[in-house]
Amino acid sequence: MMLGLDVIFDPIANALNNHSARLVMTIVRAILFVGSWLVPKKKTSGSLKPKSFSIGAMIALGFTTSLLEVATALPYFAAIGILTSNHLAFYE
Repeated sequence: MMLGLDVIFDPIANALNNHSARLVMTIVRAILFVGSWLVPKKKTSGSLKPKSFSIGAMIALGFTTSLLEVATALPYFAAIGILTSNHLAFYE
């Protein structure tokens, strides 16, 4: 994130920040949305299924996943915030 990617992303963002580019992106999004309903579903045999479908098991899974993700992601986001707030050049 800090390796000068803004040098690449700024021209792309400027090119996509006009009316015609937004119109094209809206049309592509609409086509993809409609197309997502028309794609036939594949029938897979032997797919893995969870052992428990209970509400309590799903809540426990979601809570545990959220707790682990937040615990590992917060220091990462804090470090990125500190580095970007210092306005370092890409070579630093």
